[in-house]
Amino acid sequence: MPSIAQSLSSGQVTTLLREALTSARAGDTARSHKLFQQITSLDPGNEAAWLWYANTAADPAEAVRGVRAALGLNPQSAPALAALPVALFRAGVAAAKAKDRERAAQFLADATDADPSNEGAWLWRAGVCDDPALSLEYLERVLKINPTHAQAREGIARLRAQLAPAWCCPVCDHRPTSAPPDAETCPRCRAVVTLRRPEAFERPPAALDHAALKDGARRLKSAWAASGRAEAAFGLGLALLNLGFADEGVRALETAARAPDSNPEWREGVARLVAHRRAAKHRGAAPKVPPRIPVMVVDDSATVRTLVSSVLTGAGYHVVAADGAEEASRLISAGNLPRLFILDVNMPGVDGFGFCKVLRGNAETTEIPVVFLTGKTGLLNKLHGRWVGAAEYLTKPFENEKLLDTVARLTSASRA
Repeated sequence: MPSIAQSLSSGQVTTLLREALTSARAGDTARSHKLFQQITSLDPGNEAAWLWYANTAADPAEAVRGVRAALGLNPQSAPALAALPVALFRAGVAAAKAKDRERAAQFLADATDADPSNEGAWLWRAGVCDDPALSLEYLERVLKINPTHAQAREGIARLRAQLAPAWCCPVCDHRPTSAPPDAETCPRCRAVVTLRRPEAFERPPAALDHAALKDGARRLKSAWAASGRAEAAFGLGLALLNLGFADEGVRALETAARAPDSNPEWREGVARLVAHRRAAKHRGAAPKVPPRIPVMVVDDSATVRTLVSSVLTGAGYHVVAADGAEEASRLISAGNLPRLFILDVNMPGVDGFGFCKVLRGNAETTEIPVVFLTGKTGLLNKLHGRWVGAAEYLTKPFENEKLLDTVARLTSASRA
């Protein structure tokens, strides 16, 4: 049986609720908010009162407090879940306008976590971020949501220009006052410093400064041993290639390409270099890979699609790329039937496992091998891949040789 104090409190809450709702309907939100503030003090477990408290708050931060209190009582509350992203966004904008960047950044980060499709929250988040690289990332999210967003495009162009580093030789660290556009060789040490043309290393430039190259190789080797940074391994690989130590140089470049802080352009360049060396090694003999075998790569990451395509194209395959199951299905319907599918597991919409099941159930594709290429590791994921009919399961970051060996083996086995 409730105590006299509890009964009085309950009666008071009922009276206050009646007054608060009457004020809200009359448009007196200020009085209504004060009354709901009293109600939540007397009855902090009242979910509906907290929602009304949030709805009548003039201060966006107070609205966030009310919605979060309601969710604390009922994490599945549909009205609270719907109100939270809006409340967080409004609180973030208000804090930004008040020049409270730190508080604004937190509210807006929570807003984008609650609703990743809110382009306005990403835009404001970019505006209050002190890190230009992160601001660029947030603006790119805006553009992904809305490709026509002019303000995001302008901001991206400005930040990219701001972040563009001055040209520096990756081997001898020379920094000329005027950066050579797309320099293939360093004006000081004369080394080939890009992987755009692998054949350039077959005939090193004249007047190479061997002393500068050796000094650079020693410095980069020490830096790599001390920090493990991909940039040091990449520079060391270039130095060794220019000095004529091709195998050692390629190994250093492959290490740089597999590192977590690797540049995607390096990975593509290393793939071209490895494919070029393999072709040169076997030149005149029967090619290991029959030319133009079609392979379909399905991955929602443009970087991964480019990297895999570069490795396979360099080895003589014909690559058709799709950003998801829907686009892949359209390509198949249009007659692009590959000899092998390479699928990412974690894709929006129909994931890799689901799309593999679709392929296994289709008469045209049921016998075509499937390789999963994904960052998901573990026995259960591999077993799941086998259950849905995959022939192989490779993890990211992948080794170029292992990918090529797997593709060669499966396309050879599936040849008509």
